[in-house]
Amino acid sequence: AALLVFHSPADAIVPLDNAELLLARAPYPKGAFALDGASHLFDRREDCQFIAEVIAAWCRRYTKS
Repeated sequence: AALLVFHSPADAIVPLDNAELLLARAPYPKGAFALDGASHLFDRREDCQFIAEVIAAWCRRYTKS
């Protein structure tokens, strides 16, 4: 299964080390996106819209139409 990780560098709840550990242990395909200025809960509309667009594109790549 493909793994896609989103993380905010400003996240004080879950450190970036957690995302790095997940990615290091996961087989390919995998990817990561950093969302500068986003909160841990990704509660801003523009952050959620970006995440939704990336997930949609990612899913098209790894699912059959």
